[in-house]
Amino acid sequence: MPTIEEQYLLKHPISQETYGSATEVFPDGVTHDNRFLMPFPIVA
Repeated sequence: MPTIEEQYLLKHPISQETYGSATEVFPDGVTHDNRFLMPFPIVA
């Protein structure tokens, strides 16, 4: 059975990709600390 983190990664591949791009522009990939989630925030 996949872990919670593995399930999260599988359900949100676009968010993971967008987060990777955002880390090149913004510190920690987010513009506000409250929007940061591990392993990456969800893109709406």
